[in-house]
Amino acid sequence: MLLAVGLLPRTFGGRLAAVAVVGIALRAAYLYGPARHVAGIGDWYFYHWQAQLIAQGHGFVDPWVLLGTHQYRASAIHPPLYPLLLSGVYLLGGHSAIDQRSLGLLLGTVTLVLVDGDHSLRKRQLDVADIVAPWLAALR
Repeated sequence: MLLAVGLLPRTFGGRLAAVAVVGIALRAAYLYGPARHVAGIGDWYFYHWQAQLIAQGHGFVDPWVLLGTHQYRASAIHPPLYPLLLSGVYLLGGHSAIDQRSLGLLLGTVTLVLVDGDHSLRKRQLDVADIVAPWLAALR
């Protein structure tokens, strides 16, 4: 129906690109809008602080233990890839939480494209549900 009225691109690649553009736009609107000044303690803070510790050469240290006891204790609470990527952002000059959370914005968009693209390629088509579902996931 949306294709018939010209609201969607005709090619598979064009439709997938539309999903990516809308996905990143929704996530960016949230990140740089109401979520810009998120404060308090949570996973985002753990990742932010652990990335700084990795970039400073301390390895995978538990920030909460360091905060409470001033001891550098190894941590395997979260998988290592995301903190490693965030430490790269830190080394490139992205020291604020919003800089590091922007990496999540980009990785989330890549995930939308990979998941929706893989699913749609296996079906050999891209229907309305395949367009709407990633947009809803982008709001998550």
